[in-house]
Amino acid sequence: MPLLNQSTTVQNIIDQLGLHTNLQNFFVNNGIVVTFEPGMTICNKTNQMLLAKSKSWKFNRCELSGPPNNPAGNFFVTQYGLQDYLHAGACAFSIAAPASVVSASATYGGVGIDLKAAPVGGGTAAITSAGGTVTVQTLQQHPFAIGSTVYLSGCVDAVYNSVFTFNGFTASSAWTNGYVVTAVPDLFHFQFAAGAGQTISSGAPGIINWGWGESAYLTDPSSQAFPQPISKMDLVDRLAPSYYSSGEPTPRICMLLDQNNGILKFRLGEPYGSMPIQINLVYQARATKLLLPTDIIQWPDNLSFCFHETALWLAYRFAKSVGAKETQIQMQTAQAAIMSCLQGDDNEDSGQTLVPDRGLMSF
Repeated sequence: MPLLNQSTTVQNIIDQLGLHTNLQNFFVNNGIVVTFEPGMTICNKTNQMLLAKSKSWKFNRCELSGPPNNPAGNFFVTQYGLQDYLHAGACAFSIAAPASVVSASATYGGVGIDLKAAPVGGGTAAITSAGGTVTVQTLQQHPFAIGSTVYLSGCVDAVYNSVFTFNGFTASSAWTNGYVVTAVPDLFHFQFAAGAGQTISSGAPGIINWGWGESAYLTDPSSQAFPQPISKMDLVDRLAPSYYSSGEPTPRICMLLDQNNGILKFRLGEPYGSMPIQINLVYQARATKLLLPTDIIQWPDNLSFCFHETALWLAYRFAKSVGAKETQIQMQTAQAAIMSCLQGDDNEDSGQTLVPDRGLMSF
């Protein structure tokens, strides 16, 4: 559903293009069907071009993070010795090992939950409930054992999600509504007793709009302090496999692969140890595919002039009696509109200063 400040449709843009090109029709009628071309291609190219720019548009920003910053809880949690993580927007994680397990590190950590629609691991659903037992299917091998308390976050059906609570007066926080694992059929499934209302299937929503990553940071989900400890990460384009600690002061992460099925593959700069770490990311959404004249463009109304001027520049390639000089002038006008949009955010004081990641005495 579009935001309140988004109402510009493809038809609005095409109408404006016609006014600037002697009422040329950009929706071709071949006598049988209206193909909506080249107008639809012009609008799609404009959207893709503007959102591909290395600018963090606020209206296009998305989060894969946890509460209290993001109630949806679309983060993921690290697992002992694992460097690559598959994530579809929901995860299961444990921050404490059962007393009966000798090797506690083996049961700490998290794993991505498989998709609800057409799970990549087969089966009928990511989370199913039958006979009072809930079965969770995971994207990778999970670290849980019988007796582990597991928390779920980011599930399609909120009835399965655990709850993060915090108290600013006592500076405390905690994860609640966890589930005690009752059975482990295999390394890709675990089970627990169904609670009230947990008779429906659920899973992960799927991340289908990743454009490019802006930033990343770490949180300690085991901490009961508020706010929980947070540290920065470097979000980079690619990382090579590494099965030992590099000793770098700032951890790194990359979105290595978009599998185009709602599942993203992330790679850390190095595998983590037994302490589970919550990974939070901020990214720019990819351009949506415009299909019909009634489709609403994902740009805010107050920035629609930027979209219009850029679309007009591209439309001049199809317009009759428009020469190279006019096209060149419109390109400059479009660039000026883009710069005007970009300067809006620059008016704000970022409050950022250059400081070292570590104190000088630590070197």
